[in-house]
Amino acid sequence: MTSPDTWNKIKRIFHEASELEPELRLGHIRSECGDDPEARAELECLIESIEPARGFIEEPIFSGSAPLVGKSIGRYRIVREIGRGGMGVVLLAEREGDEFRQLVAIKVLKRVIDSDQLVRRFNRERQILALLNHPNIARLIDGGATDDGLPYFVMEYVEGLPLMKYCTLNGLSANERIRLFRDICSAVSYAHGLLIVHRDLTIEHNRTPRATRNCSTSGSPRRSVKNPARPR
Repeated sequence: MTSPDTWNKIKRIFHEASELEPELRLGHIRSECGDDPEARAELECLIESIEPARGFIEEPIFSGSAPLVGKSIGRYRIVREIGRGGMGVVLLAEREGDEFRQLVAIKVLKRVIDSDQLVRRFNRERQILALLNHPNIARLIDGGATDDGLPYFVMEYVEGLPLMKYCTLNGLSANERIRLFRDICSAVSYAHGLLIVHRDLTIEHNRTPRATRNCSTSGSPRRSVKNPARPR
């Protein structure tokens, strides 16, 4: 098991290496790790995840959110951009049709060249999400490919507040905050029970619905599972 000191070292070196040009990253890692093969192996894996191959070329899926607003992906009409990550862009969308109205979050893979490995990772993430069924984890709803062939998946959209902002605005007591924390732990424990770990778990990935202060039930935080992976 990796010790806390080793993890702190790994995090420091990773952040340093990620700021360097791709061709300098491995050299920096090997220099900093010295005779620590465990840290070096973990860091080389992490760096590989943000640079799948030498000569990797990325283009933005689009230059800004405006060109996609009002357009459709599958049966969903794009409302606005929510955010961007290393693998893709996340969009707020609305299900089209007269039957019912539903807001969703769509994650679309970035447009890339020589992207077979990245596509496999994206599809693996989509498959992992399909396995998860927990009240405090945002659900996978749909998936497919755009007209340009870019894979995407559709998830439950949690309209709410970041966890800490929710706690502050509602003046939650220590006991209420602990109940929220236990709900988060329940979701993480459920994923671990399926041999799934979240490699980028932060407070920002937890959102709590605005409309309730009942921390033990419908006020439980919902998590979007970003960058899940099978443990090595």
